[in-house]
Amino acid sequence: MEQTQGAVMPKMTRDKKLQTEKRILQLSVFADVCFVAAELLFAFASHSQSVLMDAAYDGAEMLMMAAAVCLTPLFYRPISEKYPFGYAQVESVFTAVKSAMMLSVMAGLTVNVVQTMLSGGAHVAYGAVSMFQLLLGLVSLCILGVMYVGARKVASPILQTEWMAWRLDVLYSMGMAAAFFGANILKDTALAWIAPYVDQVVALLVVAFALPGAAKMFFGAVKDIFLFAPDEKILKQVKEICQPLLRVHGFEPVFYDVTRTGRRMWVSVYFHTERDVISLDCMRQASRQVQKCLREKWDDCVCELVPEQGQA
Repeated sequence: MEQTQGAVMPKMTRDKKLQTEKRILQLSVFADVCFVAAELLFAFASHSQSVLMDAAYDGAEMLMMAAAVCLTPLFYRPISEKYPFGYAQVESVFTAVKSAMMLSVMAGLTVNVVQTMLSGGAHVAYGAVSMFQLLLGLVSLCILGVMYVGARKVASPILQTEWMAWRLDVLYSMGMAAAFFGANILKDTALAWIAPYVDQVVALLVVAFALPGAAKMFFGAVKDIFLFAPDEKILKQVKEICQPLLRVHGFEPVFYDVTRTGRRMWVSVYFHTERDVISLDCMRQASRQVQKCLREKWDDCVCELVPEQGQA
């Protein structure tokens, strides 16, 4: 039997967030399809290796997001006795796979860029590639804005990884546009020998900027899969929320058991009190207050209060 809405977010709120997330992911998939088609056509017409690499990345991204649209309804299903974590760990696995894909693409791009630099750089139609990348960058920036608003409304690890991917697209496209524009100017000057290497230098800078965020997301998802405690920052926030509320009721927290996977988090607070008898009404009131405050920070958060062993 599924848990009631008291243990998870209300059904109406859950359905609204589900529809918002699905619409944003569907927009992302549609944009990826358009981008891949345009990039493939332009890559074959211009013989641009960087555009072809971008098309391969966006193609892999498109397949992952198409799968995400199908999986998203699972992540909003309430937990049950059969599935005590719901499908949250499926989301953690998906996030780990997607961030690993981003890391592998960055690694492949870096190897490809270094090989191109060692072979003398790349000579392409600098002006045409610059304008094409600028157009892609502007469109990506618009989509990034939509993703940013959606990521704020819905606490979704998938939307966060997708927002990071579109941010990388904006950086890559704008960087490539600037690089090829600069190369187009340099090719007719005494610094013409630099032009073939501009593309690769900017690509390496983009990878260096995006790599830490993708790595952090990957290792965070792996920790969620194995139900490790979240990072110290989250533990500190939980303590700052719980301690003052519990002390008002005469409860002194002694241990926090915090587990997170996907977008869901479980908090067990073990506490000590000087009372010989603990009122159930007092426990319920404290629990409701703590859970309400925690949910203002994390939508899908379940909290329980546990008297220290030896307490009534």
